[in-house]
Order: sequence, then C-alpha cells, then structure tokens
Amino acid sequence: MGLPVHYYPKWLISRGVTLRLGAFWHLRDYSLGLYDLAWSFATFLVVQYGRERYFAFYADKSKDLNERLLKFFSATALTLQERWSEFVWESVDADPEQICEMHRKVGRVCSRSMWLKG
Repeated sequence: MGLPVHYYPKWLISRGVTLRLGAFWHLRDYSLGLYDLAWSFATFLVVQYGRERYFAFYADKSKDLNERLLKFFSATALTLQERWSEFVWESVDADPEQICEMHRKVGRVCSRSMWLKG
C-alpha cells in the first residue's frame, strides 16, 4: 500500500515547503513524489469544484497554467495553491512525524487513476 492521498504534501508543508503550482506544472521527472503532488492537487480540484470541471481543465490544450485555472476555476495559481495547502493540512489527521515513518510500495500510484473512470 502506498501513502494515502495528501500525506506527502502535508509532510512537505510541515517542513516549510510551499506547494508551488507553477513550479510543479513544468516538472517532467515523473517521480513518486511528483505523482503524489499531482494526485493530491487533482483530488483537491475534484472535491472543491467537481469532476466535470476537473476533466475539462485536464483536457484543455492551453499551455498557460494561469489561463487554464482562471478559465475553469476562476482563480490564479497562487490562490489555488494556497487553497490546496489549506485543504491538505485540514484533510490529514496524521502527524507529519508519523508520515515520515511511513513507507510506500511501487505500483500503488498507477491504480489511483481508477477514480477518474466514473
């Protein structure tokens, strides 16, 4: 079993890391950490704005992140990263020190996309 959604972002926040959408948006390293962040942000958008708006956002071809965020969520990257950070912090009851002790197993990340299938 992998880390539950929002655990890795909460741990990062606890260490003083700002979840910067603009920086994450252009990463192409495809690490487990990046997948954890993407999964957390996608879940945040679906919970706060609905699956249909998330799907439309995801399918949009615009390369400009702020343009897409404004179009579908009426908010800038800065505003949404602040809302996302608050959502993450409030959603996870686990203490960051507990999260640090947890382990992930390879293979869990890919199955997370199943919730998108409706």
